Amino acid sequence: MHSLCFIRRARALGFHVGETRALLDLWQDRDRPAGEVQRLAQRHAKQIQTRIAVLQAMLLALRQLTEGCRTGDRPHCPILEEADCKIPRVNP
Repeated sequence: MHSLCFIRRARALGFHVGETRALLDLWQDRDRPAGEVQRLAQRHAKQIQTRIAVLQAMLLALRQLTEGCRTGDRPHCPILEEADCKIPRVNP
């Protein structure tokens, strides 16, 4: 029962299955090196920081694209053009 609770909490922190398995193994090993747990958690934190940066860039791009769609009475739509694979992307 404790293992299931541990797994649920690790997953709630965003650890993927392999990381959760490694954490569970370390949790069950009373002779574990504490540094290993710390390294795993630090690596996970860096992955989260990277995902946050990617999401912030996506949010900024969407905000900029929606600014170009302020009026709904014209056929031009920057959002659809950005998503259209037929139109070459222009990087500002």
